[in-house]
Amino acid sequence: MTVLVYESKVRCLENRRLLADSRLIIARSRRLLNAAQNISGASDGLDLHVTVRERLASGWLFPAPSKVWAGKGTGHVCIICEISIAASEVENEVVGPTTVWSHLPCYSIWREESQTYELVNGTNGTDGTDGSHLLADLRLIVRNRFANGTLPALPHDKSWTGRGVSDVCAVCSKPLFAAEWSQEGLGVTSAHAHLVCYRAWLLESIRIRQSDDQSSAKPTDGP
Repeated sequence: MTVLVYESKVRCLENRRLLADSRLIIARSRRLLNAAQNISGASDGLDLHVTVRERLASGWLFPAPSKVWAGKGTGHVCIICEISIAASEVENEVVGPTTVWSHLPCYSIWREESQTYELVNGTNGTDGTDGSHLLADLRLIVRNRFANGTLPALPHDKSWTGRGVSDVCAVCSKPLFAAEWSQEGLGVTSAHAHLVCYRAWLLESIRIRQSDDQSSAKPTDGP
């Protein structure tokens, strides 16, 4: 029964993510078809609010931190609107479970929705989790896979973030599509994972590494 409940929850969240992605595609299509929206951006902003809200709820997107690095655009793809950040625009470098980039207006929407999300879920983002039941379930999956040897612990926190690679997620074993973002953990094989799956994997790997460090630091009895 527990497995069925978890599968139902994952499918519901996946449907919400697909709906959010559909809204984003519609908003981008409007912008391409109607040049006036490139100036106003009002409709796009509304759609992005809904998209970010649903991505936060599904665990697809982590809550935006209050501090970021800002500078001139370097061509990175915005994690929110999925459009490249031009040199004439402000680029925010956002460091979370992975490093991503966003336009300044997109980050503002992301931060606003994150504050609401954290308030509703009773977390201020300082406890190492995002308050999501999905993340907790995924951490349990990672822990079990560590125990049965089907998933290695990440040796460090270094990773690459990019578009889906038409692979299978190393954590949840579900497909990684080209239209979504994925993360590649460095130093292990079969390391591609969804962003939220990678976060669970990283948090459990850090827990394992800390436990190993504490064990090695304990004094041993002499002969």
